[in-house]
Amino acid sequence: MSDEGYAIPKTAIVFLVALGAAALVTAGAAVSRVTGYGWLENQRDPHAVSDEQAMYMRDVRDRNWANAGLIGGMRRSGR
Repeated sequence: MSDEGYAIPKTAIVFLVALGAAALVTAGAAVSRVTGYGWLENQRDPHAVSDEQAMYMRDVRDRNWANAGLIGGMRRSGR
């Protein structure tokens, strides 16, 4: 492969184009994450949990702490 007429080797050009494409994809993913995955105002947040699920998860967490003998089944303050 001849690099005549180019300031940098063709291999370096291909590498820089691939690196730029990766940077563009990463930037697009970051923007998408910051803006809420493209969810509209009237759509439910996919990461939100219902009150029932939050209570269940708290109960499981308390049972796990109690079974470990760390807090004797009492809720930690502030929760």
